[in-house]
Amino acid sequence: MAVNIGVNIPLHERLTEGNFGQFVKALEKLSPKDELFKVATELFDKLDFEHKVRIKTTSPAKKNFNRFVMQFSKIESAFRKVKKTFDSLGKIGTPSELAGVLPKFGLEGLNEDTVAGLFKEADLDNSTTIEFKELLITLGCAYNKRIQGDGEFVNTSKFFKIIEDAFQLLDPEGQGYITQQTIRDSKIWGKEQTEERLKELDYNNDSEISLPEFIYCVSNWVFVDDDDERDM
Repeated sequence: MAVNIGVNIPLHERLTEGNFGQFVKALEKLSPKDELFKVATELFDKLDFEHKVRIKTTSPAKKNFNRFVMQFSKIESAFRKVKKTFDSLGKIGTPSELAGVLPKFGLEGLNEDTVAGLFKEADLDNSTTIEFKELLITLGCAYNKRIQGDGEFVNTSKFFKIIEDAFQLLDPEGQGYITQQTIRDSKIWGKEQTEERLKELDYNNDSEISLPEFIYCVSNWVFVDDDDERDM
């Protein structure tokens, strides 16, 4: 069996330095929301490494971002568990309602100001309603603030760490945001692809990408099916 994304790599073949470069270049041509992108990343997880791969690239950011992309199937699996719980809840329309459901995700005992702050950060569209992907922002921002939790929050936090690390890769000085120019200078994608990704990343189009915007975009990338909440 082989998946053609510009290069055929049968599952029985080993993934080596020789064909890995072809695989990554072909993968970069796909949108993260493309169904074939999901298939390709799942294929990557199944392939057997002959040894640790060294990605030859002129861009360290591109090299490390590729490693992040290869975690998408694992992130999606973790987020689906969160979604299963979210789907059993009612509307989350106020900070107090958010406070009432956070214990289901392993966050208990948060004070009123903390919850209000998380609500404000997560409500990207200012609808005063927390949708599923905005709940992911809530949990990701809670992790970023190193708020202590247990149970499900601990299990989910390791995936938010992966996302946070990718964000910090593009915000090495810790400004708390990524500029559009930084994305362009990183050369992670080609010129046209970069402009497409910027439209996806910069939700409010202010030329800066915040952590909530980054989490939201990643959630759109890893969920290649289900309803798209971009026009919430």
